[in-house]
Amino acid sequence: MGVVMTPTFQFIKEKIEWLDKLEDGDFAARIIFQAMKWASEGFLCPGVEKYYKESVYKPGYMMHSLEFYATYDRRVNIALDIINHVVDGHGVEYSKSQNCEYINVGDGYATTIIYDRENARWLVRSLF
Repeated sequence: MGVVMTPTFQFIKEKIEWLDKLEDGDFAARIIFQAMKWASEGFLCPGVEKYYKESVYKPGYMMHSLEFYATYDRRVNIALDIINHVVDGHGVEYSKSQNCEYINVGDGYATTIIYDRENARWLVRSLF
């Protein structure tokens, strides 16, 4: 698969204009960046795991450390769930025509987080 480039924290903050409308846009951008980095490189930041355990994890499901999820595809799926939660998105959706998964932010023309499955890379742009 090779090296997957993760957009920087600053790039995420600059490109996603609606992050400033969130209660804590800096925190959201940091979690987005760290979740992408974990999914792509396997580098787990304590903040992502703490956020996952406190906010995303659903009681009744078996709780593992995020380090348990060693496969790349599983990390990408969990990272997308974490990102969706931190930005209060409308779910993770799949675009068959673009072979990508993305965070539905309610407007297809708004900047969002996209994971391009064909090229194994993260994108920060609008879906259309």
